[in-house]
Amino acid sequence: MSLSSRKFLPFVSLSFVYCLSFVSPSVQPPLPPQSLEILLTNDDGYNTPGIQTLRNALIAAGHHVVLVAPSSNRSGSSASLTLGAVGVQQIAPDIYAVDGSPATTVLLGAANFFPQGGPDLVISGPNEGANIGPATAISGTVGAATIATSPIGPRVPAIAISADLVNPNDPGASENIALYNRESDFVVRLIQRLCTTACGGHLLPEGLALNVNYPSVAPQQLAGVKVCVQGRVSNFQLTYNQVAPGIYAPSGAPVQNPGDDVNRSDVTAYGQGYVTVVPIDGDLTAAVGQTFVIGARLHHLNP
Repeated sequence: MSLSSRKFLPFVSLSFVYCLSFVSPSVQPPLPPQSLEILLTNDDGYNTPGIQTLRNALIAAGHHVVLVAPSSNRSGSSASLTLGAVGVQQIAPDIYAVDGSPATTVLLGAANFFPQGGPDLVISGPNEGANIGPATAISGTVGAATIATSPIGPRVPAIAISADLVNPNDPGASENIALYNRESDFVVRLIQRLCTTACGGHLLPEGLALNVNYPSVAPQQLAGVKVCVQGRVSNFQLTYNQVAPGIYAPSGAPVQNPGDDVNRSDVTAYGQGYVTVVPIDGDLTAAVGQTFVIGARLHHLNP
């Protein structure tokens, strides 16, 4: 089994791929609505324009949304948990700011703010920046979606949504607001499609989340929607540089020639203008072939 196919075919049914292949990134006639209990979070903070735009779109679509998100930026948190007492401030009805990681907001919100029995769906984002390829593993946005599906979490379906900003210097710029609106419209229609194609009442197979990345190109430049695997190459490299005695700050630099990627890579498809959808399950086991190689090398190793 190649790296490009590991863990892909076992949990992505042909019907799932078929359905998502017809979700257009542009406007379609609305599908029959179904009201869901949705926990909405992110890793950029509860009051960012992106999460507020998505919240409004989900409510307008008929869903009940409880926004439970970090009180400040928690980017790069992955699925880390805040272990200890956590401060929570209710900002408004169904809006809570949590002094904790994105994954913490999911556990806390699902257990405390859904008196009817927990959310039907967790949505994390929109993230201010794409979460594709190797960046997926460090993303607090994706980490919140992963913990939602985990046996140590509420075990509900989840969607992570991310996009590179058109204007990275001002998240509230008009061009970014237009992008949030397009992302939010797509998320609403994706949920509608999952509702109308659900088997046995489940939006997604148990333990599964979707990592969605929406290109920040003009609508007419969107190539379509593609179900992918997580890419293995990165278009940026992260390091830490000393900025003052004893103080180091993160610094990112673009990778000019990242090399060839695996088949169906989300990095490649995203660069081609596709809305990428990667089914994820939080399983960090390496490819089957690698497991056999390591097993052979450790054969007869005594404890």
